[in-house]
Amino acid sequence: MLLLMIFISGVAIYQFLRGPYVFADDYLIASASHAREITTSILLAFGNGLADILVAVLLLPIFRKVEERLTWLYLILCIVNLVVIGLENHAAYELMSIGINYVGADGNQGQLVQSGEIAYARHEWMHYSYLLFSCFPVLLLYYLLYKGNLVPRLLAGAGIIASLLMLISMLSYFFDFQVYGGEFLLLPMGLAQLLLPLWILVTGFK
Repeated sequence: MLLLMIFISGVAIYQFLRGPYVFADDYLIASASHAREITTSILLAFGNGLADILVAVLLLPIFRKVEERLTWLYLILCIVNLVVIGLENHAAYELMSIGINYVGADGNQGQLVQSGEIAYARHEWMHYSYLLFSCFPVLLLYYLLYKGNLVPRLLAGAGIIASLLMLISMLSYFFDFQVYGGEFLLLPMGLAQLLLPLWILVTGFK
């Protein structure tokens, strides 16, 4: 259930509550006009990070029977991931605050525009940094599921492949190289993250 909630809230954050505004062409006005949605997305994102840690803790006794060291590494990566989420949230909040000041300014908005451009670039970098880092705990999750044969290996293997495709997509952003499919490489991860919790809800672990 937690994994399904994480998936649903993740979609809500980046497709409805935050993404359409912080990545809009008129991002300062859009961010200011939808400050409530962005604030909600910040709270949801923190909730997701905490839920990830809770999932890792709940799986601890199961995964330790599979691979002790990787289980602890998975938990540590989930904790660090919460920190990365916090950094992205801070960047989104900063961009929103500049947007609010920009909309409320009577004149001389040039400096705010410049600050907004810096904040936009910072948030974009932090957003992709979060996506990049999130590949690692998810990859470990699917690997441990696969090695322990806790779910069908086809499902766990698909999750491993989806994690690697997402990792390649994110690396292409940071190192500026072309990858066939571009951001469409993220779609398999979305599908895997939906199918896994549904399978566990219906059948449980083996």
